[in-house]
Amino acid sequence: MKFTILAIALSLALMLAPTTRSEEPLPVVTDQSISELAEVRGTVTDSLGNAIPRAELRSTQLLKMPPLATTDDLGRFSFRVPKSEKLHLLTIGPLCSPDLQKLVVDRDLELNIQLQPSRGLNLKLVDANGAPIPGVKVSGDDWRDFAIIHQMITDDEGRVKWSEAPNDSLEYLITKDGFSPRYNIKLRADSAEQIVVLTRVVEIQVRAQDDETNQPIHDFVAVPVMKSGADVDTTCDRQGAIQTLNGTAQMKLHESQSQTCLIRIEAKGYAVTNCPVFEIENAPASVVVKLKRVDSLRGSIIDPSGNPALGSTVSFANPIQPFTLRQPDQNYSVASNEKGEFAFSHEEGDYTVVAQSDIGFAMKHCKAGNQPGTIQLESWAKIDGQISQGTSEIASHLVSLSDLTLEKQGQPRIDLRQSVHSDQQGNFSIEHVPPSRYALQAHHSIFTSDELTSTESLPVEVKAGGRLTCKLGVNGASVHGNVQVSNEASRGSISYRWSLNYLVSIEDPEREQSPEKLSSAEESTLPSFNSAATWNTTEGMTYLRSFRHWQFELDDDGSYLIHGVPPGKYRMYVNLFDPPEDGCLAAPIAIKTVEVVVPQQETFALPSIELEASSSLKVGDVVPNFEYLQLDGTKARLNDLHGQVVLIQLWASWCGPCIAEFPDIRDFVKSATGQRCVVLGLSVDDPDQENAGLLEKHKVDWPQGTLPSGLDSPVLRQLSVSSIPMHFVIGTDGWLVFAGRDFENAKKAIASSFASEAKP
Repeated sequence: MKFTILAIALSLALMLAPTTRSEEPLPVVTDQSISELAEVRGTVTDSLGNAIPRAELRSTQLLKMPPLATTDDLGRFSFRVPKSEKLHLLTIGPLCSPDLQKLVVDRDLELNIQLQPSRGLNLKLVDANGAPIPGVKVSGDDWRDFAIIHQMITDDEGRVKWSEAPNDSLEYLITKDGFSPRYNIKLRADSAEQIVVLTRVVEIQVRAQDDETNQPIHDFVAVPVMKSGADVDTTCDRQGAIQTLNGTAQMKLHESQSQTCLIRIEAKGYAVTNCPVFEIENAPASVVVKLKRVDSLRGSIIDPSGNPALGSTVSFANPIQPFTLRQPDQNYSVASNEKGEFAFSHEEGDYTVVAQSDIGFAMKHCKAGNQPGTIQLESWAKIDGQISQGTSEIASHLVSLSDLTLEKQGQPRIDLRQSVHSDQQGNFSIEHVPPSRYALQAHHSIFTSDELTSTESLPVEVKAGGRLTCKLGVNGASVHGNVQVSNEASRGSISYRWSLNYLVSIEDPEREQSPEKLSSAEESTLPSFNSAATWNTTEGMTYLRSFRHWQFELDDDGSYLIHGVPPGKYRMYVNLFDPPEDGCLAAPIAIKTVEVVVPQQETFALPSIELEASSSLKVGDVVPNFEYLQLDGTKARLNDLHGQVVLIQLWASWCGPCIAEFPDIRDFVKSATGQRCVVLGLSVDDPDQENAGLLEKHKVDWPQGTLPSGLDSPVLRQLSVSSIPMHFVIGTDGWLVFAGRDFENAKKAIASSFASEAKP
């Protein structure tokens, strides 16, 4: 749950008594002189200019605390705060959407606050079968970086109403015993009822027996192994592991965690064994796993001098049990003894042993059936440096170190990523770096704002005991220019800030082939940088990070500034999107690649880059007759559905808001039975991806298909789809009736379409 730093301390909120009528004297403050205080006064009105009495003005998210002021019958308020205070002023009025103003009160202020009517929040909480859930706690959480604590409890029909809900997006926390909590779920106020599905917590009793004697094994560890989707690796959930000494492990599994699950049993002197795979929603009440006696996997750790490395942390990794450097609680680990020895329960298949201590790090890949043997630690490497933007150091900024080794299917999974924050002078230091190839980069995201206009990503290779000093964003030219959409006037306003843009070096003498680097064959199978598939795959992003590059943002007018670019040849990739609202970015509406040569000079201006954005489909336009693949692999065309009202949902397996719509769409499909209406789901996943399990889990029984080329499909450009989920309603004549993010509005458009046809 997110909480905003309070602009006014709680002690101040208690100290300043509210004033209800502006003609009354201001509150007396005994511990501060009047000269140190500023008066904030004004009125609160509705959208028609009428006074709103009993509106509360607050500076704290704790609604049980007294407000700074409450408006009188004429909508007036007045209160005092210390001068130069940063004030987050929240105004809440009956039946109104709240207002939030961020002020620096360095003098007396007169405010006129106008509140808009709230559309109200109407929620219904149901389980996976659609049954209402009473007694669910619904808490308003984060709104515009201000935490609103407003708690509601669902009634016997699973419903709650909030008449003062914000009209824009607000994050909620939804909890009830026996169900998986929903964190940071974004909802908008809407007069129509919104349905949220909660999944149950399943309890399973796990026991282990000796395979030969059938005697119970009392000392074992039970680990849930989860698979949450067709494109997601099966992974051990070490945080959900239970160690027992009495022969029974009582496990709790959340339906929302995974589609399928199995239980892995680890016991000393036995081979690791898994129970059969089961669906969580149909989980057995109990499982008994029989283990075979077998020798353990044993080895020893020595330090760089050859001495036993007692107390080293030794971790085991295979395809379902990853090793993660930054999340040690997710690792399968033991400690070496005074002789440096360690042991793991026997496992089938290839595996990797990772050892680490204050002295150093080591990693050994082992073939199936082989013992680990002796593993020697190598001294940690170190990377330090500074983040700058021109001549300005960037303080308190995230710097990440990403391993450039590509994971291979069926091989042990190793994650060596790390991150640190720069200090007040922009300096950073990563003390314990395993020898490997990495990309070092300052973090940047178009979803958040910071002081960086560009961030450099630098591929580096570190050796055991080595030290690298890297400066990001300096030692080169400041490159500036401008991007413009040529058909903006005909298409509509462009949000230039919603863009993914890269300047990539195309002459890098360090990118010579070696066994650890990408082979030519591997590179040839990867998409180009200007491919939506690149940004949505681990392989594509690893490939991009293997080049020195800069990610840069565009300002509101399309201008950009990239710092620290050495002379050389580059390729610039520009990709513009429509704002995704509450959805996920999909395909750009405009895309451009240009060759760039940067000379040896302090500043360098590039010619203006002109792009043409895809044309937006408008209501009344004829929808292009595109082709898609049905689930059985056969081709179909949109015109095959001519003569019916067609509702299309564009979605992806990795898009949470898309999956969250499935229950609503399922209800609509049932209600539309018998009408000339067909619902078609089109996935923008990779066409080779198998989504059958995901569709079955969510009871998706309406027609489904995929777009050829997935996110790179030209259909997305034809339809001007920039984010998902996206909905299109097409009339019986093939004309567009509705295009938009909101599913409720899509349903209304269908109803209007049928109503229009019914008129004589």
